[in-house]
Amino acid sequence: MLQQAAPSAAPALLGRALAIVGAVFLLPLLALIAVGCGVLDDDPFITFSAGQAGARDIYVVRADGSGLQAAVFHPADDFAPVWSPDRTRIAYLSDREGNVEVYVTSSLTEPANPTSSMRVTHTGVDESHVRWSPDGRRLLYVSPEGDGTPRVYWVDLANLRPNRLLFGPIGEQDPAWSPDGKWVAFSVLDEDGESMGIILRNPDGVNSVQVTHTADYAPAWSPDSKRLAFVSTRRGNQDVYVADVRDDGSISQQVNLTPNPADDWGPVWDPGSGRLLFFSNRAGPANIMAVEADGSGLVPLTANDARQTAIAFGPDGMLVFASVFSGRSDIFLMDEDGANQRLLNVLNLPGFHPDW
Repeated sequence: MLQQAAPSAAPALLGRALAIVGAVFLLPLLALIAVGCGVLDDDPFITFSAGQAGARDIYVVRADGSGLQAAVFHPADDFAPVWSPDRTRIAYLSDREGNVEVYVTSSLTEPANPTSSMRVTHTGVDESHVRWSPDGRRLLYVSPEGDGTPRVYWVDLANLRPNRLLFGPIGEQDPAWSPDGKWVAFSVLDEDGESMGIILRNPDGVNSVQVTHTADYAPAWSPDSKRLAFVSTRRGNQDVYVADVRDDGSISQQVNLTPNPADDWGPVWDPGSGRLLFFSNRAGPANIMAVEADGSGLVPLTANDARQTAIAFGPDGMLVFASVFSGRSDIFLMDEDGANQRLLNVLNLPGFHPDW
């Protein structure tokens, strides 16, 4: 934070000032771009947060670096942007009220107005893990109780009334909405904050099915909602598992896709091929690897001594990811096989949390 590190405050403030100056000249032009073609065109935009931690803003840009637009430009720290399913709005987190709350932008098909956002939560505590429902009408998020116990909530954007997903003494984290909208998967925690398994909950009904009973977390749905990937430490290290999900919420045999002594985590489904991408420390702190859903075809997509921290898919199997390769977080692009890697450096600022 700037107030904690006076010697480094000047560079941080200079970077912020340059970004502001750039925005002053860019935004009128970008407003015309938004009116002329909007964000919804044949070349989907990437959203990401940029700037020094504690003073980040949210932008959208095409993969070739054109069409840069500030979606959220505010003195606070605005970060973790997530596109709505129809790609007209962005949900994000901001500390502009003193704690981290959930916000949603107005439609980005309207003339550029980087300060127009709706505050979704009013809790006074720090929210996290924002996820859209498939129909774009609701949001999932995690909010802690007074004692710090995390709880999963959903909120309808029409009335902003928060709803608990599960009632009980245990905590919840890592919510993921199935693409067909039927289930929300999340991990449940014991009194020490350790995972006790994964539960599927029907947010529109009363069904709740605990599908695993070991230290499992970070569930991720396949694009057809028929399979669930997740991370487990049941063998001592982190492994990526996958299981078929039946209509009643029960699952089939759980298959370990990464039976390796290393740690493997953060599964993300490829919407085109059905394979899984994940992070692994088997060859560096956190490289990106890919594997078929049956465990075959394991290949590395990055190979370095840096930390890769986020993955999102774009058109034609292209990938956007964040990497701390040069000592700071930056946004990179690559093809689905890991080839043609390139830096998406449109602001000369640290970049975080890409979503495509």
